[in-house]
Amino acid sequence: MLLLRRVTFALFTGAYLVVCPLTILYALGYVVHPLAGEGLLKTGLISVESRPEGAILYLEGKRYAHRTPAIIPGLRPGRYALRVAARGHRPWHGVVTVEAEQATALDHLLLLPRRLPAQRLLRGPFQQLRGIPDTRFLLLAHGRRLADLLVYDSASGEARPLTRRRAPHGDARLSEFITVHGSPLALAGIRHDRADRWLALRMDRPDSGAADLTALFPVRPEQVVWDPERPETLYAVQAGGVSRLDLARRVVHPRIAEDVRACGVRGEMLYLLGGDDALRRARLDGTGAEFLLQDVELGRGFLGLRSAVDIRPLDDGLVALSDARGRLLLTNGAWVVEGRDIRGVAYDPPRRRLLLWRREALGVLDVPGGEEVLRPAAAPAVRWLDIESRDIRQAFWLYDSSHVLWVDDGAIRLAQLPAAAADVGERLVETRPEASVHYADERGTLYYLERDTGALASLVLVPGRERGVRSLPERVLHGAGASEGR
Repeated sequence: MLLLRRVTFALFTGAYLVVCPLTILYALGYVVHPLAGEGLLKTGLISVESRPEGAILYLEGKRYAHRTPAIIPGLRPGRYALRVAARGHRPWHGVVTVEAEQATALDHLLLLPRRLPAQRLLRGPFQQLRGIPDTRFLLLAHGRRLADLLVYDSASGEARPLTRRRAPHGDARLSEFITVHGSPLALAGIRHDRADRWLALRMDRPDSGAADLTALFPVRPEQVVWDPERPETLYAVQAGGVSRLDLARRVVHPRIAEDVRACGVRGEMLYLLGGDDALRRARLDGTGAEFLLQDVELGRGFLGLRSAVDIRPLDDGLVALSDARGRLLLTNGAWVVEGRDIRGVAYDPPRRRLLLWRREALGVLDVPGGEEVLRPAAAPAVRWLDIESRDIRQAFWLYDSSHVLWVDDGAIRLAQLPAAAADVGERLVETRPEASVHYADERGTLYYLERDTGALASLVLVPGRERGVRSLPERVLHGAGASEGR
C-alpha cells in the first residue's frame, strides 16, 4: 500500500512538473513541438468580430468551439484558411496570416444577408442621381431644366421639387450645377431670356426659393467654392483672381488674392494654386499666404498650365489637386504622391486612409500621421488591390473602411479588405450604367436608380449603422467648388 502511494505521488509530481510549465508557456504564447523538431515555438492568435455576432468559425476546415466575438490562440506562424458563417447570411472566407507574438485582428467582418431586399422609394423614372456627402439630401433629375430637379430627404423619406416650374426661372435650362461636400446649399447656373444667371438654392429650406446672385458675378466665374460651415460666404475665381462674396449683405470683396488658377477652402484657411503652379495657404481674407508646395517643375509638368484644377483640402495640411483628365497630386508639404488616370478619391479621416480608383483598378493609400514628416522621396505608396473590374465609375468606403463598395459597368459590388486575388466582389444589384449611386455610411444604406425602371431604390447593407466616414464619390474630386453639371 505504501509502495502504491509512493508511485501515485511520483506520477502526480511528474505530471505537475511537466504540465505546469507547459501551461505557463502556453499562457505566454509558446508551444512545444518536439516531434516536428521545432522545440519551443512562439505563437500568435486570431481575433474575430463579426456583424452579426454569434457567427461560427471554421479554421482549416475544423469548427472552432466559440462563436464570434472570439479569439483563437496558440497558432503557429503561418497562413490559415478561415471561414465565418451565420444562418441566413453569406459566409466570409479568406486566408489569414499569423505571425509570432502578434494578434491578427478581423474586427469588421460584415456578413451580408443571403437576400438583400431592395426598397423602392420613388417611382421616377429619373435620368440621374447625385448624393451630397455628409448631408441627408439626394438630388434626382428628370431632365436638364431647373424645375426637373427633385430633392429627396433620406432622413424623412420625403421628396419635393428643388424649385417649381411656375417659379421664376423654373423652366430655365441648367448650364452648371455646383454643390459642396457637406453643404445643403447649391449654386445653379442657368440660361434664361438669352442671358446667363446664377441662383442659390437651399435643399434644407423648401420654402426659401431661389436667390438670384447674378449681380454678384460681373464676370463669369471659373470656379466657386465655400466652406460647408459658412455657406453665406462664397469664393469665386474670376479672371486670375479670387473674390469673396457675402450672400447675406450682397457685397463683393473683389480680388482678395491675385494670380490664382484654382481655390479651395477649409475652416479658416484658403488654399490657392497660383499661375506659377505653387500651392499656398492663406487666411480667409487672402492675407498671410504661406507656401505648401513650391515645386514649379512638378506643378507644370504634372498639372499643366492650361488644365482646370480642383483643390480639395482633405485634412489639416493634406491637400488633393486634380483635373478633369484624371491627374491627381496629393501633398502635405513634406511629401507628394502623383497619380494619372485617376477617376476619384474617397477619404476616411479617422483612419487617415484614401481610396483611389482608375478605370480598372482600386487602390488604398495610408496617410502618415500629422507628426510624421517624410521626405518627398519617402512618400507613401498606393497599394493597388487585386480586384477585377472593367469600368469603375464610383467607389466608397464602407463599414469603417473595412470594405470597398464600387460601381463597375452598371454593377454595384462589395469586397472585404484585404481583397483576395482576382476578387470581383459580391454583386449586389444592377443600376443604370450612366447614372451615379450614393452610399450613406452613417446609415449603412445604398441609394441607386433601378436599371430597367429608373426608380429610386435603396439597400440597407449595415443595419443599425450610426456613424460613418467622409467620402468623396465625385469623379476626379468634383466637390468643393467643382462644377458637376457642365
